[in-house]
Amino acid sequence: MDILIHVGIQALDILVCCMNVEIEMMTGIQVADKY
Repeated sequence: MDILIHVGIQALDILVCCMNVEIEMMTGIQVADKY
């Protein structure tokens, strides 16, 4: 069960990162440096 939670958190981080990259590309503004 812990493994599933860990994988879910990793997937969520990747999703947020991808969303930030898309926003950066659309706006030209760096949204988050930590990703």
